[in-house]
Amino acid sequence: MKKIKLNNNIIEFDRIIAYGCSHTEASESYDHIAIGVSESECDAMKLKLGHSEFYSYVQKCNNIEDIRQKNKENSYIKHLSDIFEVEWVNHAVGGTGLDFMSYLLAEHMFGTDNKKKNAIRENDLIIIGVTCPNRLFYFSDYNPGYGTHSNHLQLSVISNWERLGKYFYANSLDSIANEKTLAWKYFHQLKYLSMLSKERKNKIILVPMSLSPKEWMEIKDLELSKMFNNTINKMQCLLPESFESLTLHTLRDTKSRKKSNESELCGYGHVRTEEHIKFAKRLHEELTKDL
Repeated sequence: MKKIKLNNNIIEFDRIIAYGCSHTEASESYDHIAIGVSESECDAMKLKLGHSEFYSYVQKCNNIEDIRQKNKENSYIKHLSDIFEVEWVNHAVGGTGLDFMSYLLAEHMFGTDNKKKNAIRENDLIIIGVTCPNRLFYFSDYNPGYGTHSNHLQLSVISNWERLGKYFYANSLDSIANEKTLAWKYFHQLKYLSMLSKERKNKIILVPMSLSPKEWMEIKDLELSKMFNNTINKMQCLLPESFESLTLHTLRDTKSRKKSNESELCGYGHVRTEEHIKFAKRLHEELTKDL
């Protein structure tokens, strides 16, 4: 069994299970290898072709699911597991938010998957790569139950909304995707994951990919952040505010971050494998420094 210490809690584990978005998946890290060019040549192609056309080109000679798995082999999750010398499973899905991650985790803990290969074991350490609140999880057949086919979208990508239909798109921005509702939903997911972590002897930890949860609440709705940030500060599953997140580049919906050096980023803004390795080392140091 391996040990870490977070917020004065000693946590023992023998496997790491991860949930997150494209940053935890390590998106783009394998793209240049998949098409047989250098990183700089790949970045130039991405800028020239655009996202859709570039990945259409990639899929002509590659299976996209194979590429995603290769990406995950470059992720900080894999490198952190190597440092601890434990097995790892990475369930990250690009573009997803905390609600999708919570749903998938609940499926693996309590739902139809809990007796299958995705079942969560007693000694698993679960790492959630915390992303921004600007993602919406929905059930595509409008029947929210276990085993239901589900989907997700990024609110900042208009094409994702348009495919749901003009009526849904026209009304949802005001009713369910406004800043206050997103902040409220985000806090509830944090609270749920914190509660679940307590039930599992603190074996669920939330790792920031961009801004910290507290910072995101302040950006989304200052009034709600005043109500909830004291509660967030007491959540035992969160890393300290002093721990710097994975990404340093400016996200689409805020100007509050520093921009990274271009050499640290792939063509569409995800960090390179080298940065995942550095982050894994920093995360290991943070989680073991007080042992």
